[in-house]
Amino acid sequence: MKLGIHEERTRLVFFLPNNNPAEAEAVLAVIDLLKERRQPPTGRGKIQGFTYSRSIPAAFEGFYWSSTRRRWIHDRVVLLTVDHEFPITAPRLHSEIDEWKQTIAKLYSDKGSPQDEIWVITHPVWRYD
Repeated sequence: MKLGIHEERTRLVFFLPNNNPAEAEAVLAVIDLLKERRQPPTGRGKIQGFTYSRSIPAAFEGFYWSSTRRRWIHDRVVLLTVDHEFPITAPRLHSEIDEWKQTIAKLYSDKGSPQDEIWVITHPVWRYD
């Protein structure tokens, strides 16, 4: 058995709204898009795996404060975790996150449920042998 750090990655966690049929379709469209991106376009990072929470019914729910509506909004979400090959300090990673957010926002809009924001958080990950 080998020991030690095998590789460094970044884990992206997307909070995908899943409150109605249009948003459920958008979640599935995001997952389909990830499957299509096994071989990334030149210069883009490889997605090395992903996991998502149950979508029907949504496994996670919570609240966020809407400054425009001035009240708490109940939100059911699918958590999508994506392992990305770029380290968290790579400038290219941050450009790709921006692109992913724009792409996901467009999928939601195309399905008839535009979003104010697509939440993404990142974590550095070291995978050990």
